[in-house]
Amino acid sequence: MNIDTYITDKIEKEIKSSHIKAVSYENTHNILTITGIALSACAAGVLAVGASTGINLGILIASVSCSLVSCATLLVDRIYDFEKKSIVAENKSKSLEKEKTCFQLKAGIYKNESESIFVERCEDLLK
Repeated sequence: MNIDTYITDKIEKEIKSSHIKAVSYENTHNILTITGIALSACAAGVLAVGASTGINLGILIASVSCSLVSCATLLVDRIYDFEKKSIVAENKSKSLEKEKTCFQLKAGIYKNESESIFVERCEDLLK
């Protein structure tokens, strides 16, 4: 495989793929964040209603409220997971793009047309 084919078939596809993953992870992160906020708000509302009602209904409403808070708390870990995944994918995309641009412009370590160095650095980023 020559270097132009390598750039087109592997690097550019991975740049696009990583960017798409980053956007997808960011969207999931946002949805989970909004869901967590909504669950917390519902729990507060349910608890307020429970406080103003009779004992039997109040206990039921308090239980539902606690369940909502538990669900919101469980989402927090998932929110951070998707935030980290988004950052990693976007960094990978940007790093590959930088390597490709430097190689094509013969800048920095690529002044002497070092195809092997370019491939090695890109493969390290692809791991």
